[in-house]
Amino acid sequence: MPTWWLLILAIAIAAPALLLAVLPRRWLAWAMLGWLLLPFIATSVVTIWEAVVHHGAYPIGTAFYGLALVFPIVAVPWVVSCGIGFALGFRLNRLRRSIFGGTPQAVPAALVPTAVASLPPAPRPAPPQPPMGPVANGWRAVHVGFENDQLTIDGFAVWQHHWRDTGGGTVMLPHPSYPAQTHQYECYEIGEPAAPVRFAAGELSNGVWGFYVPTDRQAEQQAVSADGSLRFRPQADEPADAQPTTSALLIDAATGEVLLDCAGWSSSRISARPDGSLLLHVGQNMFETMFRIDPAARRFTVLGTAAAERPLSELRAAVGDARKAAEQHGRSPAYRRFSPDGTIRVDLEGVEWSNSHWVNSPLVTLLPSGAVALDLRGTAWDAQVSFPRPACVRLGLRSYRHRGHGLAMELDLARGSYQILDWPTRGEQLPPAPLAGCAAGLDALFPTADPRFGQGPPRKVAWRAGLLILLGAVAAIAAASVVSTQLTPRGLQITPMVTVPRFEPPPTQRR
Repeated sequence: MPTWWLLILAIAIAAPALLLAVLPRRWLAWAMLGWLLLPFIATSVVTIWEAVVHHGAYPIGTAFYGLALVFPIVAVPWVVSCGIGFALGFRLNRLRRSIFGGTPQAVPAALVPTAVASLPPAPRPAPPQPPMGPVANGWRAVHVGFENDQLTIDGFAVWQHHWRDTGGGTVMLPHPSYPAQTHQYECYEIGEPAAPVRFAAGELSNGVWGFYVPTDRQAEQQAVSADGSLRFRPQADEPADAQPTTSALLIDAATGEVLLDCAGWSSSRISARPDGSLLLHVGQNMFETMFRIDPAARRFTVLGTAAAERPLSELRAAVGDARKAAEQHGRSPAYRRFSPDGTIRVDLEGVEWSNSHWVNSPLVTLLPSGAVALDLRGTAWDAQVSFPRPACVRLGLRSYRHRGHGLAMELDLARGSYQILDWPTRGEQLPPAPLAGCAAGLDALFPTADPRFGQGPPRKVAWRAGLLILLGAVAAIAAASVVSTQLTPRGLQITPMVTVPRFEPPPTQRR
């Protein structure tokens, strides 16, 4: 095979690899399609250009006919070289994002608009729910749907909280959509133990759950702050194609003016604290924000931030800013959770370890001091968060690096301790230990399998995969060259063409 042909083949592999390595994800598909069709596009443009420049003297029909004969011969090596280049480019692109940071940074608070006339429009309505079944055995059906959907009961996102067993045993209740079918439901509660939200839940089929609430359940329709200046209550939203949900509503008791209406949020609630303050909790897209309201001073603050107190008249605008932040794509952290009592904030930082395999590593912060209780960012630990009781967070941890390693851990701020509750590899519960040593204690459980390898997959693994792809491409080119050389006939003799004399017309026909 000639050297120039090997050079072209190497360029055909290296060029798309470098192209895909530097482009953002949204352009990869178009770049691949454009590079794949580049020879046809370039040849067509040159052919049309020659035909236009030579004013019809260029045989464009013959040129395209020749292209139709040549393209099938070169199409196979071109597509193979592009495929190898694309595979190498994807690997280099992923390696570049893991080294230089693939997670976009959060937008500074100073750049977020601070003046919003009203709340953003409500999101698209939830998909239609089957009709609810009748009341049975003192329970009323409220929902049937898939696991981890957006169900809220009394403003609490059910799937985002730890379900506590009430000890009431099980109840036999009909399927919410098919009353002829009877299923077994377990009784649970969520929220603060002083004012729990009780419900019965049962898995009706694979991943499909039904929910009931007690018929004597009376949702808090109206409450007044300690100083009597503010009234707050959940307001029922009844979409045409979804089950009723509740959203927080804040009203000025003196004038009756609606200061805030949280209709359209996935979850929202207002609760009173013993010190007379109110906590406003709003959540959208698994990203939560909490506000502390001082009714007597008519001011509020955003928990977990260094922002100063603001007048209550700006609360609607601040909630609108929180909605915009929750709906931003590629935000960091990816998810945020607050404990119901406002003492703990958990930020989950998402890192893509493999194709569509994300690890959400937690950062546990104590409020209002801002002290960090546990920081697992940049590790292989993926966490599920719940709040079993006040001033306590439960983390269900799994190591992506070592699939068989997982455990459950509780951080108890009130006692200043942490405890490993569930350790499958040992099948035991460890005794409580001081909170300051929770990170070191977690690492000590895996002395030979430390999951801390930096953000994303270990770089040596990524380099190894890229090197293997490159060596495979070189080996494929070398094998193709050897085969082409062996199949080329040696000593091929080309018979020269016979020279045909020029035709001369007879003298009688000359003029």
